[in-house]
Amino acid sequence: MVDPPGALMPDFEITAPDGRKFIVTAPDGATQDEVLAYAQKQHGSAKAPEPSLGERFTRGLGLGTRDAIEGVGQLPGMAYDALMFPGKTIARGINAIAGTDIPIAPSSSELLPKVGEALGLPTPETRGERLRSDVGRNVASMIPSMGTGAVLAGGKGAIGTIGQALTAAPVSQVAGAAGSGLAGGAARESDASPAQQFGAALAGGVAGAVLPTVASMAGRGISALAQPFSDAGRRKIVGEALLRNSSDPETLAARLTAGADDGARRLPGSPVTSGVAARDPQMLLLESGLRSDAQTAPGVMSPATAIRDVEAQRNAVRLATAEALQRGKAPNVTARGDAVRAGLDAAEGGMKARTNQLFDIARDRSTTQVPAGNIMGRVGGALSIFDPKRGGPGVPPELQGVLDDIGKLGTLNVDQAQNIRSRLGEIAGQASVAGNKRLSSAAGAVSNAIEEEMSDPRWMAAVAQRRAMGEALGRDSSGAAATGAILRTDKFGAPMITSDVAIKKAIETPQAARQVLEAGYKALDDARAARMPTEELTASIKTMRQAMRDQFAENMTGASRTTSDIADAAGNISRQLSPAQFTRWWEKNKAVADVLFDGAERKVLDKLVADFAETSVVNTARARGSDTAQNLSVGNFIARLTNGVIDPQNPLAQSLGNLGPIAGWITRAPEQAMREMLVQAIRDPKFAAQLVQDAGPQSLQRAMLYFQQTMPERLRDAVVGASAREIPRVGLASPTPSPKQLPGPAGR
Repeated sequence: MVDPPGALMPDFEITAPDGRKFIVTAPDGATQDEVLAYAQKQHGSAKAPEPSLGERFTRGLGLGTRDAIEGVGQLPGMAYDALMFPGKTIARGINAIAGTDIPIAPSSSELLPKVGEALGLPTPETRGERLRSDVGRNVASMIPSMGTGAVLAGGKGAIGTIGQALTAAPVSQVAGAAGSGLAGGAARESDASPAQQFGAALAGGVAGAVLPTVASMAGRGISALAQPFSDAGRRKIVGEALLRNSSDPETLAARLTAGADDGARRLPGSPVTSGVAARDPQMLLLESGLRSDAQTAPGVMSPATAIRDVEAQRNAVRLATAEALQRGKAPNVTARGDAVRAGLDAAEGGMKARTNQLFDIARDRSTTQVPAGNIMGRVGGALSIFDPKRGGPGVPPELQGVLDDIGKLGTLNVDQAQNIRSRLGEIAGQASVAGNKRLSSAAGAVSNAIEEEMSDPRWMAAVAQRRAMGEALGRDSSGAAATGAILRTDKFGAPMITSDVAIKKAIETPQAARQVLEAGYKALDDARAARMPTEELTASIKTMRQAMRDQFAENMTGASRTTSDIADAAGNISRQLSPAQFTRWWEKNKAVADVLFDGAERKVLDKLVADFAETSVVNTARARGSDTAQNLSVGNFIARLTNGVIDPQNPLAQSLGNLGPIAGWITRAPEQAMREMLVQAIRDPKFAAQLVQDAGPQSLQRAMLYFQQTMPERLRDAVVGASAREIPRVGLASPTPSPKQLPGPAGR
């Protein structure tokens, strides 16, 4: 470089790295490099030596201390500026109006550098030192806020919320502060405007905050890609899939374990799927998807067949239990009807024997003589309906004949009263069958008048026995007449209803079943009171009761049976029973069962009812995508990559995850193995519970996060870097708080 001859050149002051200052003469407008070149020529011999390692360390320590002081002081400085702002504003106003010179207190940005100067700390001079100081001050400025957050985080309500916000995602916060300081300082060094410096600092902060998230996601993604290739990894993937498909992931393991061993809900030996054992509507959706999935690898049972095998085994247990309740010797409905009629015939014979015995006692020992006039005086009102003077047709001949006989006798003893009441009973019965209510009522009134006049206790006991016999074999207080219908015969002595109708009539209602059984019990009581043999009567009544139970069990099975058969994996075929059909039938007939069944048989029946009820759980859950229709490997990749922010069962996420060669590479043999493991977990609640426990707290937290959140919430969390947040430890085996009370990001 040649200086222009005779030119007048200005002087420049430069500072050496060791802090010494030099005056350099150089042409006007010279660049920095040209000035340095002149400095080499003019002061070459005065070149400062390179600082030693200790000097560099001391200077760096001093610069770092200055940065820490100025950074930590920013938060208190903001409070100081806010406190001094009113006074400074007033002082400036007075100076402007009155022309005074009231001193203005310096701002925190002016005071903080003076602290370093007072302590003799170095000042950043080079571009690199200034940029490092920008980063250091920004990072140090977070210390007061994060420390305050740590103190407040243990508080309740809004205080605790503020504390958690100040301490959330510390790695991202530190990285964001560093990025903001670096970008803003670089813009300043490039002589950017204040607005440009602010924009650069903002962009740098966002980029810095995202950087740990991206790194964390990349690490999780790599781990997720490798996970399907180990047995432990596959178990975790399937366990998390089960959590994703649960209506309450937090309690799933405990519910699976308890449900698998719950003998009160099902018959002994009756298998149960995991969705039913956990009583989990959301898991039942997964089970439903598997039940319709017929795809499988060669030589492997399809999911549909595997789930249907459990159903077939349970159906076979139910069918065998219902058939085992039919323990009587009557093989069909006709034989059972015959057994009921025979039992009632025997009961009628026993009750008649006791009735006749009581009337014999009354006849032998009673001296009662009832005047006929007393009887006719009692029935005058009942016979007035036949009076021709009142428009009546006259007393019917059959009733008039009885009244004439009473008048001829003058007085009635026990035998005469019994015979006349028997005749009156026949008249009333025939009139009732013929629909002649007036004659039936009048005959009954005459019979009642005779009974009321016969006041001897022995007579009254015999009459009461006869009335009880009539109720037991004709009608009860509710108006049912099952026994009467079964025993009724035509004029030739043949039954009025067939045997198959008779057995159905006997168990048609709880009143009918109770009347039939009570007739048998009364007959036994009467036989014992009459000191008669009871062995044959007891056997007959026992056979009658078992026939009624057998018919009830057959009706129950028939009402539950569908038109299709079901086969288990071993090829055993049974007629399929419908839980819905059983439930509808049981609701109508359970009161009859209360009459017919007791003891061990009733316990078996109750277990059968509970077994059907367990698989009649109404699914009210919102329909979410089933893992059976998705790729487990890709679902796990999405779940771990986004840390639960994105639902891996989302169809769009699955479609994006399946793009590219990597997805195909990880979904062959490992995917098939996991699908088989998932099917086994649905078939075996205890195995499913073990997989859920093996999945760990992070899987649980991810499942709870995307299950609780709506899509707008997930998008919001994705924008602010939710996937970088730490996951709290949540125990699977021990009782845990409800999702709304959980700490961390899932608690809302």
